[in-house]
Amino acid sequence: MDAFIRNLQQKLIILALFSLPFIIPLWCVSRSGNQGNWQKIRFLNEEGIRYCGQKEYEKSIEYFTGALKLDPENKTIRENLAGTYVSLAVDLKSRGERDKAIKVLEQAVLLNVNLDSIHILLAKLYYEKGDLFDAKRETRIALLLKPNDPYLLKFSSYLNYLMEDYNDALADYNTIEKTYGIPYKEAEYNDLQKESELFAKYRKMNCHPFVIFYPDESYKDRAEWISQALAKVYLKLASWWNYNPQNEIPVYLYPEKQFLEITKSRMDVVGIYDGKIRLLVDHSDRTKLEKTAVHEYTHHAFSCLTHSNTPFWCNEGLAQYVAGQWDEMRAKMFDVAVQNNKVIDYESIETINDGFFDTHNRAQAYIQSYVTVKYLIDTFGEAIICEIIDELKKGNTARQAVEELTLLSYAELEQEVKVYYIAKRIEEYKAYATLISNIADKEK
Repeated sequence: MDAFIRNLQQKLIILALFSLPFIIPLWCVSRSGNQGNWQKIRFLNEEGIRYCGQKEYEKSIEYFTGALKLDPENKTIRENLAGTYVSLAVDLKSRGERDKAIKVLEQAVLLNVNLDSIHILLAKLYYEKGDLFDAKRETRIALLLKPNDPYLLKFSSYLNYLMEDYNDALADYNTIEKTYGIPYKEAEYNDLQKESELFAKYRKMNCHPFVIFYPDESYKDRAEWISQALAKVYLKLASWWNYNPQNEIPVYLYPEKQFLEITKSRMDVVGIYDGKIRLLVDHSDRTKLEKTAVHEYTHHAFSCLTHSNTPFWCNEGLAQYVAGQWDEMRAKMFDVAVQNNKVIDYESIETINDGFFDTHNRAQAYIQSYVTVKYLIDTFGEAIICEIIDELKKGNTARQAVEELTLLSYAELEQEVKVYYIAKRIEEYKAYATLISNIADKEK
């Protein structure tokens, strides 16, 4: 599903770019009746065109706005101004300034020019920040202006799926097939139908902003444990990261068979986040269930805050840190890696590719991510995480964020983390030795 939506988002951006209007000189159209100011209006419009062509969008907007004040009903000027707003928004997005891009596009909406690229870009930007409700609204508006566009319909189907509107999601798929004769991918459609059927059968527990779905009454206790853990981490990240979800977050609890059918994950996986939180609950280990739920919600929050810019070591390190998932077995594995100077280089662990774990140990990658996050927090304070999130939100890489905020290169970070880790392990062993000594003394 992640690959599907990444591919779809690229197609939506291309669609929006091809929908950009041409900037039109006034002499190409009839005058709107404002004869007295015609020459001035024409001058302002042409200056707006010139600056837009030079990609000086803010100056261009000033000139188009001046022309529009003199002739508020001029359709050509409105379209030119709207087109410049869209070009500026695309430029802002490319520089990672997505919130500014949204504000610019909202200004373009007020011009009432019915330009589909405005709404396509807004839909994508809202989706990236986790605002599914507004993303869906803008997608539906774009579909009114560009009826039955297959990429918009696929995006609409995905949003409906995330928001549990399964009938609408299936209807979007059917419209694509009926309108274009494009057969839907059978696996995708079947997965959607399967989840729709499960959704209809499952019971529901509300715990704002979470909606927890569980199979039957025998799972109710586990649903309550998970809801309590999620309520706590919701408050924690609201305070620490200033994250407040824009819409309800579905959490699915599955027995093993259904978990494997829906997620198609490895046998050792107990939870995933794929736009929804999905948990394997075929056991009654409360602590494990709670920590897994917290882990996956952290992925959700981090993804929304960074607009889906989620480097592996940041994403997995933070999820383990917030959930308190220190694993002594993995730690011993990392002991050996540090001792043998076989720590995974951070450039590799930032962007994990499909074949990465064919040549690298998965458990080591996770524990190294955890230790790195712990080092950053212990050394620079919890505020460093908020600063890293802000840098990632701008579209920067984790390496760029670390260098900007800590003045450490990745090579230097690796050395610092190893020194930090060794010191921590020595402290633990000393504390353990002291504990054993005290117990022995008491037994004498």
